[in-house]
Amino acid sequence: MTLQSIINKRELKHLVHFTTTLNLESILKHGLYSHLDSENDVVDAYINDGERLEGLKNGICLSLTFPNSKMFYSCRQRGIYPDWCVLVLDINILQEKDCLFFDTNAAFGKFRNVNLENLATAQALDSLFADEIQNKDGLLQRSNSLLTNDTTDVQAEVICMEHIEPRYIQGAIFNSNNLMNLYGTNYPDKRFVSHQGKWGVFDNRINARANGYKGVS
Repeated sequence: MTLQSIINKRELKHLVHFTTTLNLESILKHGLYSHLDSENDVVDAYINDGERLEGLKNGICLSLTFPNSKMFYSCRQRGIYPDWCVLVLDINILQEKDCLFFDTNAAFGKFRNVNLENLATAQALDSLFADEIQNKDGLLQRSNSLLTNDTTDVQAEVICMEHIEPRYIQGAIFNSNNLMNLYGTNYPDKRFVSHQGKWGVFDNRINARANGYKGVS
């Protein structure tokens, strides 16, 4: 079993990362940096989750195919930042960068004493799509409504332990036609999409899938 075989089997096309649009100009120019880099003034950034309870501030939290809709909704409800976007990232990050794979939220206690090397394997990546996942609510059964490339738990994480350069950022999804048009004009080499008035990544994943949304795939 290899990372590439899992990517092929699960038809993985993209990683995603949600952020406030206040960070977008910097990300498109300089790439994605970790919280630790921000704290050390390597880059200026508006932080979504300052606590990082999993203890990996030197990593960048990503999701496969669909963002962590539970956390994304919670961040938006705080009302700290006016606009948000979901970055769409090249799947080759999985093989070209040092990544760790968590089948549920990385802060969950079952990962506390796990050797990080065991979370960087093809088997660890494959476990994100298991028929049954142990998370903080108990045992989660994989839903039949999910796409092949949806992780079993929407809170599953890929944590990239390296800087992600701008070349890996393919574009972004907004909940605003105006923002899509603005960034599309300023960055014609990237792809920008609006989900304003549509089902998509700004919704609960179960509801989005039930209503026919099949991206980001």
